[in-house]
Amino acid sequence: MHSARNTEIIFLKGKSRS
Repeated sequence: MHSARNTEIIFLKGKSRS
């Protein structure tokens, strides 16, 4: 599974939402 870069993107999206 190539979710390494996706992980950081999701993390940034989650922080931006907060």
